[in-house]
Order: sequence, then structure tokens, then C-alpha cells
Amino acid sequence: MLRIRFPRFAINILYGAVSILLFLAITITLPVVVQSQIPVTYTKPQRYARAAIKATGPCFNNSDRYVDCGNGTVTDTATGLIWLKKADCFEATDWASANYKAAEIKSGDCNLSDNSSPGDWRLPTKDELTAILPPSSLNCSAPTLVDQYGAGCFAAGIQWATNVQFNYWSSTTGPYRDAVSSAWAIFLNFGDVINTSKPSLVYGWPVRAKP
Repeated sequence: MLRIRFPRFAINILYGAVSILLFLAITITLPVVVQSQIPVTYTKPQRYARAAIKATGPCFNNSDRYVDCGNGTVTDTATGLIWLKKADCFEATDWASANYKAAEIKSGDCNLSDNSSPGDWRLPTKDELTAILPPSSLNCSAPTLVDQYGAGCFAAGIQWATNVQFNYWSSTTGPYRDAVSSAWAIFLNFGDVINTSKPSLVYGWPVRAKP
């Protein structure tokens, strides 16, 4: 059998070449293996909650019942309610529409700069409307409201609201049997609260605060 014998120097060269190839293979693949073992973590982008802007609160002084806050609102210090200074913010309408329109009012409407948002304003209740009527002893002419100080008649004293109309809806529905079809409304031409048919066209004078 014929045997081929390679010179020793050729065998050494062959071993050297194989060793170099193995070294290069390990060097090239090692970073890939190490990199594949590094865990990958996914992080959701952080969101920062935006601070809610609250409507400006009531204002007070030591002399007036009705205090002009300078932002389109007036605080009744006797009841704690905040009234629109502009008393004809929206036109006369039926009872349901008046409730919706009152709830839609926001800062920027009706000369307001009070940071209020839709849902802050509402129609006053029957009792809240009754509370703005002057005592009969004052014998006030229309509109039957007290003045800024709360001691005299609106027409003759310092007036705390503008464009006051002669009638306004309350949010309170009529007596039990008439609750579906009627609601209470105040009539400032003679100073009384009357049960009124809901389809009637009556103004709304919204308030906020103190649910």
C-alpha cells in the first residue's frame, strides 16, 4: 500500500492554519452569543397627568352681601352661591333647554374668566331663587331684588348684576302631580315664585357651587 508522507514543515503549516481558523471563528461568534444573552426590557413611555384646572372659588368682603369677584361672577355671602353677573347669558327657553344650557356654560362665555368648565354651572333650586327676594317690608319695585349691600332695593341701590330679566327658571319641578309638566320659576316683576308650565319661554340665571 502506497503511503504519502508529507514533510514535517508542511504538517506544521497545516496545523497552524487550522488553529488560526478556529481562533477567528471563536472571536467572531463570541460577541454574537454574549449579546444574545443580554435581556431586553421594554418600558412604556411615562405619561404625566395634567393637573385639572378648578373654577375660581367665592370672594368676600366685610361690607357687601353680593361681592363682585371681578371675573364675571358674584358671590352671595348669605347663601354661599356664586351667580353669573350677566343675568341674561342665554335667551328665554323651555325648562329642559334651560337646564342643558346652564350646564354648558364655561369660562369665556357670558363675560366669564373664572376657569369654570362645562358642568360647573346649573340652574338654582326653588329655595335658592326664593333667597334672593327682598323682604316685603322694603316694598321694592321691579326687579324685586336687594342691592349690593343687601339692605336696600336693587333698582335704587348699587346693582350687583347686569341685564336682569323679569322671570327665571328654577331646577325644581312642580308639586307632585304636576312634576312632569311644570317647574317653579321666579317672577321679579312682582317678587314671587310661580309653578310654570315647562314648555313656557323663561330665562335661566345659572349658579355654581354648593350643590
